[in-house]
Amino acid sequence: DKSGNVLIADTGSNRIRRVEAGSNRITTVAGGNDVYGYGGDGGPADHARLSLPWGLAVGPDGNVYIADTGNDVIRRVTRAGIITTVAGGKGVLYGPAGLAISPAGDVYVADMGHSRLVVIHGLAAK
Repeated sequence: DKSGNVLIADTGSNRIRRVEAGSNRITTVAGGNDVYGYGGDGGPADHARLSLPWGLAVGPDGNVYIADTGNDVIRRVTRAGIITTVAGGKGVLYGPAGLAISPAGDVYVADMGHSRLVVIHGLAAK
């Protein structure tokens, strides 16, 4: 991220981790426990449930975007630590695996199950 922290999709633990620059302290950004599932929208991201998150990216808006692969959705964690589902769902995305975000805030999703690239224009714009 802009502060030099490293974000990790800890797929096997169903969490997103942050390695803090300077101290190397590891904290949980999203995913409250090792149990996979879906839940927590509108609440603290570190209490939410994720299912096999594979990819993530930080947008120009400063938020973290997560490919919540097992739930077939894209989730956003705000700088305040609140998580919401912002794209996808059954039939829309199928196994989103990777994310990239353009400087304009367009989110590129590798939709693994459908073998396609999905572009969500302006989702992460400032």
